[in-house]
Amino acid sequence: MGKYKVSIDKIVCLESADPNGHDEVWLLAQGDAGTPNRYPQAATATYSMNSSGESTWMIDGDFTFEFDRSAILTLYEQDLKLDINTTDFLGNARFTSGAGASGTKSCTNGDDSSYQVYFTMTG
Repeated sequence: MGKYKVSIDKIVCLESADPNGHDEVWLLAQGDAGTPNRYPQAATATYSMNSSGESTWMIDGDFTFEFDRSAILTLYEQDLKLDINTTDFLGNARFTSGAGASGTKSCTNGDDSSYQVYFTMTG
């Protein structure tokens, strides 16, 4: 069990990576180079988001991960639900010890996507 616990509250799509403006998003968190945790847990499960207006994925703390020194949350987009290898990198957020109790992290791939991650951290 880690010293710090991060709960993801929501993800907001500001700009989608897909040219059609529609991303099928999933998350992968890894604390202290340990075992990665996927959300949603099912191997091909995603959450559909778009950038027409603000698209919000309300997670409400249903996805949590723990760490002692640092953790990384990575956002991926998967068009073909049958093939996990066809994912696109949307961006990542790094969490470190001593960070604030709650806040927002920006995730972008530096090219064509922009997301905001809202979180609560305890520890």
